Amino acid sequence: MLNDFDVKTCTRTCATSGVELQPGQVCYSVIKSDGAETVREDYSAEHWQQPNNENEEALILGWWRFEIPDKDDGKVKLAPNEVLLNLFVELADQAEQSTFRYVLGLLLIRRRVLTLQETLDEPTGETMVLACNRRSEEYRLPVETPSTEQAEQMQERINQLLYAG
Repeated sequence: MLNDFDVKTCTRTCATSGVELQPGQVCYSVIKSDGAETVREDYSAEHWQQPNNENEEALILGWWRFEIPDKDDGKVKLAPNEVLLNLFVELADQAEQSTFRYVLGLLLIRRRVLTLQETLDEPTGETMVLACNRRSEEYRLPVETPSTEQAEQMQERINQLLYAG
């Protein structure tokens, strides 16, 4: 089951120290579900401790590493959906890219380019069936959750892809 969460923009303030986060500074954000409310907290790298649901009062939904952008940069233009969709289709034939394709597929679902039609339990594992209305096509996407170290590498790769200009 996929859920949409209302994720607020960066507060530009460290949740632990209260110090303002500066442009170019490496930071971390965490999203927590506290009852019916979704809360975002931002941390400087010095005050970051990877969350663990066992030690938290609220349920940790996710966390990520990022760099504070310059305030003067204006609106950042992301890679067009069509470019991301073309890459997603091209990666279907590259077995060594299957985990990255899975992450890219999740991004395309989040951007509402693809929609989840159903999830199948197959002998080879779980597979998502995705539809693209703009192309009238259907795609099969094996579920391949990345390891912690793969997740960091993929986050960097996604960032490079999205913000390449």
